[in-house]
Amino acid sequence: MKQRGFALAIVVLTMLLLSLLIPLLYYLTERESNWSVAQKQSTIASQLAAAGVERALWKLKETNDHWVDLLSGVTLTGYNNDVNYTDVNQENGIYRVLISSTPDRNKMLVICTAKDSKAGTYKAVRAYARRTQVCAALHGYQIVNSGSAAGMFTVHWGPIYATGNMYLNTLDINQLYPRKFAAGNIAVISSTGVYVTRDENPSSPNSDNLEYYAYANVSPIVTPDFDFYRASAAALGTYYSTATTFASLVTTPGKIYFFDGNVTLQGNNKFIQGIIIAMKKITLNGDNTAGQGNYSVTPTTGTQEYQRNCPIRKDATGASAFGDTVAQDEFPGDGGLATYKSFTFGTTSGGAGGKRVSVKGFIYVGTELAGGVTNTQVVHGAIALSKTASITSGKFEIFYDPNLEIRTLASEIYIDKWEEIMPTPF
Repeated sequence: MKQRGFALAIVVLTMLLLSLLIPLLYYLTERESNWSVAQKQSTIASQLAAAGVERALWKLKETNDHWVDLLSGVTLTGYNNDVNYTDVNQENGIYRVLISSTPDRNKMLVICTAKDSKAGTYKAVRAYARRTQVCAALHGYQIVNSGSAAGMFTVHWGPIYATGNMYLNTLDINQLYPRKFAAGNIAVISSTGVYVTRDENPSSPNSDNLEYYAYANVSPIVTPDFDFYRASAAALGTYYSTATTFASLVTTPGKIYFFDGNVTLQGNNKFIQGIIIAMKKITLNGDNTAGQGNYSVTPTTGTQEYQRNCPIRKDATGASAFGDTVAQDEFPGDGGLATYKSFTFGTTSGGAGGKRVSVKGFIYVGTELAGGVTNTQVVHGAIALSKTASITSGKFEIFYDPNLEIRTLASEIYIDKWEEIMPTPF
């Protein structure tokens, strides 16, 4: 009897447990099913948002005009949160795309918001589209400021970028300006001066946060759209396939010159305004003391380039070398501490060399940049050296213009800094 009573108690207890577990199991199963559906819907929305980013990248690569329009404040139809796209998953979801400019003219903001139509689930991602563009006064792979009087350069209003190493010379090692960025080391060749190699050690620290930044992330060298510029120059009658020499060439603004052979630009009265692309060697000669090239401009960048020293103190050392102050004319266009004023090319104000501008615009060098030994060539804009190009002779004074707009290859636009953000329902 006791055994049968004990068995009956077990049966009753088992039934009681089942009566409790079955609803719980049903609840957990239903919840798992709902979670799986929600996860699927969330995944669909995420996929749609990702598709929106890819669509934005495609649109920016479609034509260089889109980037230029966005910089001028023009919105792109279909990319201003004004179109519901259904091309990815028409049955299950839609997405919208917004592309807008940022304070950095070489970076666009991309926001894509997606909705799972069945469940009303939203996802949004924020990304930045970047382009390789002119971002330094002088940009190249191995930047070498020659160890002799030839092949030297001075830079104002913008930094120097080297995607490889940067080598300074024995004649300008006390020149503690402008900022120098290199993906490798920043060294001085055969130095006997006060300021020697900046950094040859990949280990941190790699910067003084004032003048040099060794082993830094350096933007790629800008690659112009060669086919576009070659065709544009041909249409303008300024394309040259063989070696060419111009004497005292003066142009109107907006010119495009494309040289597949070597080119020499010489004379004391030359003023070329626009874009020069030389696939081989380009030589600049002449004193350039006559004619045009002596206009005035107020710089918009540069004060951060003179944090350790200024042109009027370029030979100073120790405590005598110090950066921009409230005093004016410590560099060309210096209006005081962190302010600017008008500067006239061809004058020596602020420690400038005093020669007139030879080229106002952008120069791309395919193999070699050369010049005369006894005169300085002034460029107001920027110079880009291909990975195999170098400055082999001459003296150059480069005044950076941050407003240059160069048409680059579509592959030079890429997506950076992708992150999920709180969506705004629509």
